[in-house]
Amino acid sequence: MSRDLFFYHPVFRDNGISFGYDMNSQIGFSGIESDEHFVYTLYSGKTIEDFFRDGTTCRHLLVYDWNGNPVKRFELEIPLFSFCLNAAGDKIYGLAFNPETVIVQYDLK
Repeated sequence: MSRDLFFYHPVFRDNGISFGYDMNSQIGFSGIESDEHFVYTLYSGKTIEDFFRDGTTCRHLLVYDWNGNPVKRFELEIPLFSFCLNAAGDKIYGLAFNPETVIVQYDLK
């Protein structure tokens, strides 16, 4: 029996037809937060297969201005699978596996 797995994130083509990703499709961004100055994104760069096998974590936090220009790139010591930005915009709080689920704080200064 063949095992075909498809993840139905819509991808729209010019003709309006959508289709699902397969296990070799690459995932880029998996989380996003913003404040009045910047957009903060978690980036994996993994295939869907690697993303789910490795615990859906991302080691990179990328920061952009509101025009889409890269501002800063952080290499996270403990990879995150979710995060939020504090009100002051100088810290993020993320969820990680280490080996259990933990809350991690990173300073953005």
